[in-house]
Amino acid sequence: MIPNTLGALLAGGRGRRMGGQAKGLIEIDGQPLIRRSYDLLAEVCEAVIVITDQAHVYSPHLPDGCPCVPDLRPGFGAPGGVHTALSLALDRGAASVCVLACDLPRITAEDLRGLHDQLGDRAGAFFTAADHVHPLAGWWRPRLLPSLSDALGTGQGLQRLIRQTDAALCPGDPGRLLNLNTPTDLASLRSPPEA
Repeated sequence: MIPNTLGALLAGGRGRRMGGQAKGLIEIDGQPLIRRSYDLLAEVCEAVIVITDQAHVYSPHLPDGCPCVPDLRPGFGAPGGVHTALSLALDRGAASVCVLACDLPRITAEDLRGLHDQLGDRAGAFFTAADHVHPLAGWWRPRLLPSLSDALGTGQGLQRLIRQTDAALCPGDPGRLLNLNTPTDLASLRSPPEA
């Protein structure tokens, strides 16, 4: 694992496009996504927290004592989750935070370690695919917290914020960055590959 790092697993979405199902409870290969994602971050980071206001839903699927923390500034969606992650990292003195959404079933520990290798002294390191920055599978420096706080106040998105920094933007495999938003996404993931 990478020293002085915090893994922040975002599991606050309501899964509206998934029919209201908590996406972290979707099972892939017999394991809920929330646990798969937790184990992935635990393999990479020194400490892991889960950012969710649904602790009662997810705690039974997480290790005993795993911290589940609600957004410090509710109502901002994923940017609010990142804000909470950076705030907690600052409190803990972590040098960097790996933010990961719980609905990315194809991301691997090797992907996250390789991305961290590109971080250096930069403000962050993120995958890109089709000119889209993926802020919810990347490394953030806690020093971005003031800029993110300002962005929440003005409604500026995470992608725009990231592009205004010196973050490393690294081409990623779009297939590995698939996130499960709809039943169609899930069916595609579960379909056997064509011969």
